[in-house]
Amino acid sequence: MADSHRAFICAGHQRFIIVLAGRPAPDGRPLSGTGKKAGRGRRIILWRHGQTLWNVERRFQGSTDVDLTEVGVSQARRAARLLAGLKPDAIIASDLRRAARTAAELAELTGLEVTHDEALRETYAGVWQG
Repeated sequence: MADSHRAFICAGHQRFIIVLAGRPAPDGRPLSGTGKKAGRGRRIILWRHGQTLWNVERRFQGSTDVDLTEVGVSQARRAARLLAGLKPDAIIASDLRRAARTAAELAELTGLEVTHDEALRETYAGVWQG
């Protein structure tokens, strides 16, 4: 499949997962299964990681490695079921647990392996973290 027709899922940068959905075929055929023609370029969907305890406590996480709560795991599962319908070709996530765990839910549904990249970590905020 050509790069211009791939869908990529990226988890973690600035607490979001970025979904890039493929472009339409050159002949203008509709997106598979939708009956609708795609617009120009790729669709970009921002998907936030699931809830963490620090979210509940209203603490700034920055690059601190904080796990998902049970609610956060449930949120990730629900969102992953919807995003799996985009039929992604790759999943790329921050190596922080909250993003990696969120991306893992989509990986489980799609059978794709998650590529972890520390460059996708949220910004370090020094003394503001925690």
